[in-house]
Amino acid sequence: MDFLMPLAASVVCREGGLSPEDSIAMTAAALVIDGPLALAPAIVAVENRRVASRASAASGEIGPALVKVPDVVNKLEDEAVKTLEGAKLKWRVSYNRATDDALLGRVLRQSPSGTSTELVPEGAVVELNVAKSPVAAAVADEEQVTEAELKAGLDGVTAVIDKRLSAMEQRLDRALELLAAGNKGQTKA
Repeated sequence: MDFLMPLAASVVCREGGLSPEDSIAMTAAALVIDGPLALAPAIVAVENRRVASRASAASGEIGPALVKVPDVVNKLEDEAVKTLEGAKLKWRVSYNRATDDALLGRVLRQSPSGTSTELVPEGAVVELNVAKSPVAAAVADEEQVTEAELKAGLDGVTAVIDKRLSAMEQRLDRALELLAAGNKGQTKA
């Protein structure tokens, strides 16, 4: 029995990228077969693996699957998101003020375009630009908020804070009164 053949079969399997289980099986076969034919099972297994790898690469199995970006322009935001989810894509939304009430909540633009024939990997991000009412768009876009709108919002927040602080001060005063009354009762006893 030639002990170099099983060693050579093991090296062929390892270098050919076979799994450890397959490498053990091919090395065992090389122990049973005498002469140069002992390498045949290992060589055939490595070649079969290479052919299978080429076939799966041609079918797109290596790396992420590629998908066409659906055209969601003019769709309502929820519908556009569901369409992109169905295509296994992610999305990011930004908002603009609507120039027409008919456009409210609809996708104005998208990137990459849904009219392109270009394929993108699954999970790619599609940028959506959606029309919102002028008030909602103003809140979403700080640059569009006027100074008067900011002052009115700040005045409202200040009033709420003042009211809560006043209530807290009253509770604190009452707690201090109770504490002082409790201390007077303990010092007399």
